[in-house]
Amino acid sequence: MELWSICSEYYSVTKRGKGLLYLTTTLLILLVVEPTFSAPTPQKEEKGFIYKAERVSIAPVVDGYLDDPAWKKAKPEKLQWNFSKKQPWNQPVDFDGLFASVWHSDLLYIAVKLEDNYLLPNKKKDVFKQDHLEIHLDFNKEEKKSDQSQYLIATGNQQVQQKSPLETLAAWGNNYKSFEFRLSLPSKPSVGDETYFGIFYHDFDGNDKFHQTVGWSETSTDRLAKLAFTKTITVDANQKAVQWGRIKSLY
Repeated sequence: MELWSICSEYYSVTKRGKGLLYLTTTLLILLVVEPTFSAPTPQKEEKGFIYKAERVSIAPVVDGYLDDPAWKKAKPEKLQWNFSKKQPWNQPVDFDGLFASVWHSDLLYIAVKLEDNYLLPNKKKDVFKQDHLEIHLDFNKEEKKSDQSQYLIATGNQQVQQKSPLETLAAWGNNYKSFEFRLSLPSKPSVGDETYFGIFYHDFDGNDKFHQTVGWSETSTDRLAKLAFTKTITVDANQKAVQWGRIKSLY
């Protein structure tokens, strides 16, 4: 029987004063017991890895120590994907790492904070056989790794191995537990601009034949995520932290 027919019958056999009560009660009962179709659960959108690098009013000083006001404001992200096994990184005792990025004028800055239980800095000439950072910035928007997008820095070594003509500067601090990197951009970006980006740590545990690669984005081995240039963070030079009794100027 249809809802409207049921309601009409109840109303016709009752007095006017009670009819509304029965009608209301019937409607409530029907609404409760009437079977419903639940809305389909939306499919989870594929996670888009876009790091939002915020513009800072005062650029960090690249000396390997993350005590600049810019890094206090920046948003850190975890190096959390095991590219060697294609699964989330679940060995924080072996290695644990965070990174952040900011920009100022036509310069991009990247900071890394890491813990490595077996650190052998700069022991071999071949960077691919020792602990090292691998950074990619693809301004040609090819969306994948290339020699031109690659910047390699062995742990404890200030030298950047690169084929890109862009000017770089790197520094380690805190017994190789912190790292800063500066890159001169091809041109001054605008808020909203994007480029392709990747950051990886290659962890060698005493044997150059055994190493694991830990990165940020859950992309394939040769694909890159994105980095977006976003709005300004205003930093206060007077709030500068002092680490290990060190004081440095902001220029």
